Amino acid sequence: MSEVYTKPVHGSCLDKQQEVGCSQLEVPTFSENDVESLILSIAQNESEILRLIALTGLRQLLSNRTAPFQKIIDYNGVAIIIHIINQTSDEALLYEAIWCLTNIACGEQGHCHSISANNGITCLTSVLGRSQSTKIHHQVMWTLGNLAACCEEVRDQILASDARYYLSLYLNPGKEPDMLQVSSWTIANLASITPIPHYDDLKIFVEPLAYHLR
Repeated sequence: MSEVYTKPVHGSCLDKQQEVGCSQLEVPTFSENDVESLILSIAQNESEILRLIALTGLRQLLSNRTAPFQKIIDYNGVAIIIHIINQTSDEALLYEAIWCLTNIACGEQGHCHSISANNGITCLTSVLGRSQSTKIHHQVMWTLGNLAACCEEVRDQILASDARYYLSLYLNPGKEPDMLQVSSWTIANLASITPIPHYDDLKIFVEPLAYHLR
Protein backbone atom coordinates (compact mmCIF):
# COMPACT_ATOMS: atom_id res chain seq x y z
CA MET A 1 0.00 0.00 0.00
CA SER A 2 2.68 2.44 1.02
CA GLU A 3 5.45 3.42 -1.36
CA VAL A 4 7.98 3.66 -0.19
CA TYR A 5 -1.35 29.36 2.64
CA THR A 6 -4.09 31.79 2.89
CA LYS A 7 -5.03 33.09 -0.57
CA PRO A 8 -7.75 31.48 -2.70
CA VAL A 9 -6.77 29.30 -5.62
CA HIS A 10 -7.57 30.81 -8.99
CA GLY A 11 -7.03 29.13 -12.33
CA SER A 12 -5.62 26.00 -10.72
CA CYS A 13 -5.62 22.56 -12.27
CA LEU A 14 -8.61 21.72 -10.04
CA ASP A 15 -10.93 24.41 -11.39
CA LYS A 16 -11.87 22.34 -14.41
CA GLN A 17 -13.01 19.40 -12.27
CA GLN A 18 -16.75 18.92 -11.93
CA GLU A 19 -18.20 17.86 -8.62
CA VAL A 20 -19.11 14.19 -8.84
CA GLY A 21 -20.09 11.43 -6.50
CA CYS A 22 -17.23 9.53 -4.89
CA SER A 23 -18.05 6.46 -6.95
CA GLN A 24 -17.46 8.53 -10.12
CA LEU A 25 -14.38 10.35 -8.89
CA GLU A 26 -11.75 10.76 -11.57
CA VAL A 27 -8.38 12.17 -10.54
CA PRO A 28 -6.23 13.77 -13.23
CA THR A 29 -2.49 13.26 -13.43
CA PHE A 30 -0.60 15.86 -11.44
CA SER A 31 3.08 16.82 -11.44
CA GLU A 32 5.44 18.32 -8.90
CA ASN A 33 4.57 21.73 -10.36
CA ASP A 34 1.04 21.30 -8.99
CA VAL A 35 2.09 20.81 -5.36
CA GLU A 36 1.29 24.36 -4.23
CA SER A 37 -2.13 24.36 -5.93
CA LEU A 38 -2.97 20.96 -4.46
CA ILE A 39 -2.07 22.02 -0.93
CA LEU A 40 -4.02 25.29 -1.28
CA SER A 41 -7.04 23.35 -2.49
CA ILE A 42 -6.82 20.96 0.47
CA ALA A 43 -6.61 23.90 2.86
CA GLN A 44 -9.27 26.17 1.38
CA ASN A 45 -11.82 24.35 -0.76
CA GLU A 46 -15.21 23.99 0.87
CA SER A 47 -16.07 21.21 -1.56
CA GLU A 48 -15.15 17.84 -0.08
CA ILE A 49 -14.98 16.35 -3.57
CA LEU A 50 -12.35 18.88 -4.69
CA ARG A 51 -10.46 18.33 -1.46
CA LEU A 52 -10.56 14.61 -2.07
CA ILE A 53 -9.24 15.06 -5.61
CA ALA A 54 -6.39 17.22 -4.27
CA LEU A 55 -5.51 14.78 -1.48
CA THR A 56 -5.57 11.84 -3.88
CA GLY A 57 -3.38 13.72 -6.33
CA LEU A 58 -0.92 14.59 -3.57
CA ARG A 59 -0.86 11.00 -2.35
CA GLN A 60 -0.12 9.77 -5.86
CA LEU A 61 2.79 12.21 -6.14
CA LEU A 62 4.08 10.92 -2.79
CA SER A 63 4.04 7.37 -4.18
CA ASN A 64 6.61 8.23 -6.85
CA ARG A 65 10.28 7.37 -6.50
CA THR A 66 11.01 11.10 -6.80
CA ALA A 67 8.29 12.13 -4.35
CA PRO A 68 8.42 15.88 -3.57
CA PHE A 69 8.59 15.41 0.21
CA GLN A 70 10.46 18.60 1.00
CA LYS A 71 8.36 20.75 -1.32
CA ILE A 72 5.20 19.57 0.41
CA ILE A 73 6.75 20.31 3.81
CA ASP A 74 7.91 23.76 2.66
CA TYR A 75 4.36 24.66 1.58
CA ASN A 76 3.09 23.68 5.05
CA GLY A 77 1.47 20.60 3.56
CA VAL A 78 2.06 18.31 6.54
CA ALA A 79 0.38 20.67 9.01
CA ILE A 80 -2.56 21.11 6.61
CA ILE A 81 -2.98 17.36 6.12
CA ILE A 82 -2.92 16.80 9.88
CA HIS A 83 -5.50 19.55 10.35
CA ILE A 84 -7.79 17.79 7.85
CA ILE A 85 -7.38 14.49 9.72
CA ASN A 86 -8.29 16.20 12.99
CA GLN A 87 -11.34 17.96 11.56
CA THR A 88 -12.98 15.67 9.02
CA SER A 89 -15.49 12.91 9.60
CA ASP A 90 -15.51 11.95 5.92
CA GLU A 91 -13.90 8.53 5.63
CA ALA A 92 -12.65 9.01 2.07
CA LEU A 93 -10.90 12.27 3.00
CA LEU A 94 -9.57 10.71 6.19
CA TYR A 95 -8.16 7.69 4.39
CA GLU A 96 -6.38 9.69 1.68
CA ALA A 97 -4.99 12.19 4.20
CA ILE A 98 -3.58 9.42 6.39
CA TRP A 99 -2.16 7.67 3.33
CA CYS A 100 -0.30 10.91 2.48
CA LEU A 101 1.33 10.77 5.93
CA THR A 102 2.14 7.07 5.44
CA ASN A 103 4.14 7.94 2.35
CA ILE A 104 5.84 10.97 3.92
CA ALA A 105 6.90 8.71 6.79
CA CYS A 106 8.72 6.57 4.20
CA GLY A 107 11.08 9.46 3.55
CA GLU A 108 14.16 10.62 5.40
CA GLN A 109 14.37 11.33 9.12
CA GLY A 110 13.57 15.02 8.64
CA HIS A 111 10.41 14.13 6.75
CA CYS A 112 9.26 11.91 9.63
CA HIS A 113 10.06 14.71 12.08
CA SER A 114 7.76 17.03 10.12
CA ILE A 115 4.89 14.71 11.12
CA SER A 116 5.83 14.36 14.79
CA ALA A 117 6.58 18.10 15.11
CA ASN A 118 3.02 18.89 14.00
CA ASN A 119 1.46 16.59 16.62
CA GLY A 120 0.93 13.93 13.99
CA ILE A 121 1.31 11.02 16.41
CA THR A 122 -1.39 12.39 18.71
CA CYS A 123 -3.57 13.05 15.66
CA LEU A 124 -3.15 9.53 14.29
CA THR A 125 -3.78 7.92 17.65
CA SER A 126 -6.98 9.94 18.08
CA VAL A 127 -8.26 8.50 14.79
CA LEU A 128 -7.99 5.00 16.29
CA GLY A 129 -10.34 6.12 19.05
CA ARG A 130 -12.97 7.80 16.90
CA SER A 131 -13.10 5.81 13.65
CA GLN A 132 -14.72 2.38 13.42
CA SER A 133 -13.20 1.64 10.01
CA THR A 134 -10.74 -1.26 9.92
CA LYS A 135 -9.38 0.12 6.64
CA ILE A 136 -8.55 3.44 8.29
CA HIS A 137 -7.11 1.75 11.38
CA HIS A 138 -4.87 -0.34 9.13
CA GLN A 139 -3.58 2.79 7.38
CA VAL A 140 -2.91 4.52 10.70
CA MET A 141 -0.93 1.52 11.93
CA TRP A 142 1.07 1.45 8.71
CA THR A 143 1.95 5.12 9.25
CA LEU A 144 2.93 4.55 12.87
CA GLY A 145 5.06 1.59 11.80
CA ASN A 146 6.95 3.76 9.33
CA LEU A 147 7.42 6.47 11.96
CA ALA A 148 8.56 3.92 14.56
CA ALA A 149 11.49 3.00 12.32
CA CYS A 150 12.61 6.64 12.06
CA CYS A 151 14.68 7.29 15.18
CA GLU A 152 14.69 7.07 18.97
CA GLU A 153 12.91 10.41 19.48
CA VAL A 154 9.93 9.59 17.26
CA ARG A 155 9.82 5.99 18.51
CA ASP A 156 9.61 7.24 22.09
CA GLN A 157 6.76 9.60 21.22
CA ILE A 158 4.78 6.64 19.90
CA LEU A 159 5.55 4.58 23.00
CA ALA A 160 4.39 7.47 25.19
CA SER A 161 1.07 7.73 23.33
CA ASP A 162 -2.12 5.68 23.46
CA ALA A 163 -0.95 3.87 20.31
CA ARG A 164 0.45 1.08 22.52
CA TYR A 165 -3.03 0.30 23.81
CA TYR A 166 -4.49 0.03 20.30
CA LEU A 167 -1.54 -2.03 19.06
CA SER A 168 -2.11 -4.51 21.86
CA LEU A 169 -5.83 -4.75 21.01
CA TYR A 170 -5.06 -5.74 17.43
CA LEU A 171 -3.01 -8.67 18.71
CA ASN A 172 -6.04 -10.21 20.39
CA PRO A 173 -7.35 -13.55 19.06
CA GLY A 174 -10.02 -13.15 16.41
CA LYS A 175 -8.70 -9.90 14.97
CA GLU A 176 -8.32 -9.58 11.22
CA PRO A 177 -5.07 -11.16 9.91
CA ASP A 178 -4.10 -7.89 8.18
CA MET A 179 -4.39 -5.98 11.45
CA LEU A 180 -2.39 -8.63 13.31
CA GLN A 181 0.32 -8.44 10.66
CA VAL A 182 0.67 -4.66 10.55
CA SER A 183 0.51 -4.37 14.35
CA SER A 184 3.21 -7.00 14.82
CA TRP A 185 5.39 -5.23 12.25
CA THR A 186 4.89 -1.87 14.00
CA ILE A 187 5.81 -3.39 17.37
CA ALA A 188 8.92 -4.93 15.82
CA ASN A 189 9.94 -1.48 14.58
CA LEU A 190 9.31 0.04 18.01
CA ALA A 191 11.54 -2.60 19.61
CA SER A 192 14.36 -2.49 17.06
CA ILE A 193 15.54 1.11 17.31
CA THR A 194 18.54 1.51 19.59
CA PRO A 195 18.76 2.10 22.42
CA ILE A 196 16.25 -0.70 23.01
CA PRO A 197 13.14 0.57 24.86
CA HIS A 198 12.66 -0.23 28.52
CA TYR A 199 10.74 -3.43 29.16
CA ASP A 200 7.92 -1.46 30.83
CA ASP A 201 7.27 0.26 27.50
CA LEU A 202 6.83 -3.07 25.72
CA LYS A 203 5.35 -5.40 28.33
CA ILE A 204 1.77 -4.66 27.19
CA PHE A 205 2.61 -6.65 24.04
CA VAL A 206 4.25 -9.67 25.67
CA GLU A 207 1.19 -11.75 26.58
CA PRO A 208 -0.75 -11.26 23.31
CA LEU A 209 2.41 -11.95 21.24
CA ALA A 210 3.14 -15.07 23.30
CA TYR A 211 -0.39 -16.32 22.56
CA HIS A 212 0.32 -16.28 18.81
CA LEU A 213 3.64 -18.11 19.31
CA ARG A 214 2.14 -21.06 21.19
